[in-house]
Amino acid sequence: LTTNKASGLIGSLLLLKRYLKRHQPPHHLVIASTPEFFVFRPEGKTADVYVKSVFRQPREVEILRIYLADEKLTFSPAIFRMDEMIGLKLTALLAPGPRGLFMGKKIPDSDYQTSPHTLQESTKNDILLRGKSSLKVSKANLGILSEMCHVAQEFSFDLVIQIAPIPQSTYDQWSISGTLSHFRFKIEEFIQKECTHGRFVDEGGNFIFPDEAMRDSDHLIRHDWTNAYAVILDDLVRSLP
Repeated sequence: LTTNKASGLIGSLLLLKRYLKRHQPPHHLVIASTPEFFVFRPEGKTADVYVKSVFRQPREVEILRIYLADEKLTFSPAIFRMDEMIGLKLTALLAPGPRGLFMGKKIPDSDYQTSPHTLQESTKNDILLRGKSSLKVSKANLGILSEMCHVAQEFSFDLVIQIAPIPQSTYDQWSISGTLSHFRFKIEEFIQKECTHGRFVDEGGNFIFPDEAMRDSDHLIRHDWTNAYAVILDDLVRSLP
């Protein structure tokens, strides 16, 4: 299952619930993301576009009211949203239904070599700036993680959390300030207390990538460096029982 940062953990939870309504539960659910994903919370127009306009079923709206409590869930009368209420629905009926999850054709290649890249000064500055950000996980996001853990327990699958690539300079700053170690402690403490079907994968520092591997502060250069991370993820998935 994939989404993006803009929909936040709440989007991942609701996407998971939709998936389980139509499919057999997986054996494992892996959340491979930057630490900031656990900190981020969609607000304002971001929440409108990426969350509220997508998850409109009654139970979904109820969940959004719980976890986006200080965000007003505004719904105008249908007469003012004719294109959304009628036009888009008619278009959806004409479109063929999905027959599965879309899969990329490229597969991780452990023999593929990464090549050196020139690091732009602006990228370097963004990487250093990222190292100053806080990684404090909110109570709301811990609540969402807790509900994910309950879903994992209900459907008997494991929830696995892995940190996505962090550039070396960002990692160094977070290490010196203790920001990353505090984040790790909070996630591990949460899993021990709340998530009997969860675990935090943080082994060998294989999520630390050279600054030159980044096209910006939190995205890898394609395709050699994204392949390098794909190999790591592939190894993780293959190691799961």
